[in-house]
Amino acid sequence: MANTFRSIYAKLLMLDDTPHRISLGMAIGIFIAWTPTVGFQMMLAIPLAYLFRANRMASVIGVYLSNPLTFLPMYWLDYHLGAMLLGNPLTFGEFREILMTDDWAQWWWGLLSVGIELTAAIWLGGLILGACFGVLAYIGTNWVVRYMRVPAIEALASDHSPIVSVGTTVDFPVTVRSLEAKRNEECRASENG
Repeated sequence: MANTFRSIYAKLLMLDDTPHRISLGMAIGIFIAWTPTVGFQMMLAIPLAYLFRANRMASVIGVYLSNPLTFLPMYWLDYHLGAMLLGNPLTFGEFREILMTDDWAQWWWGLLSVGIELTAAIWLGGLILGACFGVLAYIGTNWVVRYMRVPAIEALASDHSPIVSVGTTVDFPVTVRSLEAKRNEECRASENG
């Protein structure tokens, strides 16, 4: 599990985009992951990321929160939150009573009403939890990308010395030399002349 988080962390840091766009893409992916749309999540996340000008790859990474190991507990939480807010949690006894009826029409209508109750509760809970975790994902991803990229960029900058100083114009096709080579030539010229 730790390797999975490290892999996601590394992928987010390597994306070539602004911290806002990466964070927004991750938030969209996390939001979609909490909705009961298994099988259609990527088909929803990518167009939404495009619509909101977010990073599409980050939205795909966020969607992977919902996977075969996590979507059942996530939907269970969605249902319980939605049922609590709607005030109609379905008990196992009520569900069993609907299924054990002898009247065929009553059985179908009961099953239909249970399906509507379950669907409404799961969607309400999923939208609320998706929005909450999406905001948290935006804040967390923005912090990670903004502050964890800086040391990596500074390390790269310290490893390389500049070839041409800032503000110097270079006319091509001129061979670009390092400032040190240029200083050495000037020193030799002043010694000789």
